[in-house]
Amino acid sequence: YLEITSQTTLMETINAVQNCGILVGLHGAGMINQIYALVDTTVIEIVPPGVAYYKNVAQLRDQKYVPVFYQGSTNGQNLVVPIDALKNVLRDVYARRRRRVQR
Repeated sequence: YLEITSQTTLMETINAVQNCGILVGLHGAGMINQIYALVDTTVIEIVPPGVAYYKNVAQLRDQKYVPVFYQGSTNGQNLVVPIDALKNVLRDVYARRRRRVQR
């Protein structure tokens, strides 16, 4: 679990993100912290349907990108994250990482 707040220093942010194998976040400016993640990190962005804002950043950093589309308003109020979809994505990502480690 990683929480980056306005009180977190840049070095704390860099160190914490570099230790993430999987980075999950709700679309917003904080997702740009994925630039500090390592190449084999999987970035899971919770986004409005039909968009993948930080996919380009992931491609530039050679990271795996997986969008999870939320339902509801795009102004950030009354949005619903499909937990089953997120759980399935996490299950797949963990399984893929385990297989890679076992090789």
